[in-house]
Amino acid sequence: MPIPIACNLIKSHITSGRFALGKAVSMAVTIFEMDDRMLAKVSELQEVFGVSSNAAVLRRAIALAAAAATKATPEHTVTISGRDEPLTISLIA
Repeated sequence: MPIPIACNLIKSHITSGRFALGKAVSMAVTIFEMDDRMLAKVSELQEVFGVSSNAAVLRRAIALAAAAATKATPEHTVTISGRDEPLTISLIA
């Protein structure tokens, strides 16, 4: 089990910290600065994804983005279908 060396929780940031995984192995730290609206969305997605941490939400979101990127059209769009009408989104700004 990872042992936290440093870990912070700041309202406007998601901070994972640095973890010792063994004698010489550690995990890098990534900090995401988020406003209240984004933090509320991450919290909402915890329930949707059935997870209990912000890190788990981010892992799922990255997995979804990677899947979308590999299935995108040459125009960099992806169409999502489900309960409602299909939704086409652009993967580029």
